[in-house]
Amino acid sequence: MKANYKNDQLATGTETGLQQGPERTGFDIRPSIRTALVFVLLLALAVAATSIRTVPQTGYYDPSRAATFTIEVQSNTSWHGSYGSAESMTTVGGASNEYFQVQETIVSAVFQIETANDGVTLTVSIVQNSMVLATQTTTAAYGVVSLSANA
Repeated sequence: MKANYKNDQLATGTETGLQQGPERTGFDIRPSIRTALVFVLLLALAVAATSIRTVPQTGYYDPSRAATFTIEVQSNTSWHGSYGSAESMTTVGGASNEYFQVQETIVSAVFQIETANDGVTLTVSIVQNSMVLATQTTTAAYGVVSLSANA
């Protein structure tokens, strides 16, 4: 069977209206659109650069911002834990309610129940000026609470 092409030409795409133009490299965007795109990108970068704020460094001891926190541990079973800052943690243990004071800018506390008994409770709170900033409770065997607060 012989293919039926216009004027017996090889199928080059010209009979369907498709034409091959000169070979292009890089972006196939007209110069005015490319210029507008570059302008928009530069404008976006400029806006982003002016909106960047310097965030103060955290995790360091600044005596002018330090506050006195009370770590309240309430429990009906034995427990152990640590409290303090990233630079200085104090490890403690007990079997009843306890209160610990620490002066820091940021304070963290991690406590764990030491038994697998049923009906045990451990509640830890971080308090500043009679205001509870964070609190967590666990009743799980060997349950863990972890909390933090800042001045």
